[in-house]
Amino acid sequence: MDKKSGMNLGLVLLAVLLILLARDWWQASRTTETVPYSAFEQQMRDGKFADVTIDDKFVTGRLKTPESDGRTTVVSTWAEPELANYMSRFGVPYQRVHESAWLSNLISWLFPVLLLVGLWSYMARRASNALGGGGLL
Repeated sequence: MDKKSGMNLGLVLLAVLLILLARDWWQASRTTETVPYSAFEQQMRDGKFADVTIDDKFVTGRLKTPESDGRTTVVSTWAEPELANYMSRFGVPYQRVHESAWLSNLISWLFPVLLLVGLWSYMARRASNALGGGGLL
């Protein structure tokens, strides 16, 4: 296999992966509705859910019967029970918001590695010039 066909195969695989991801996202957006936690609680009190799944950030309810627009799943951000009980007394819609921290996590892992590689490169270049290696290290 020459380099040109390998590059084309890689691009085809990347395109297929992107198409599959886009299809999954589109399908999920058609069947899932995101609502404030107060609306999720009201639907739970009304007995609309067949089952509920709770993770550390989100609570997901699968409806007993699909809504008129075809949605079968309702998702909301998880609120602590004490806070939810307190907020529900006021009759105002409420929800909890989670901020994405992927960029700060990426930078916190990447910056030290790049700093160490840069320092190592600088020191290797200085040692090579001092020993007359001409960039051998």
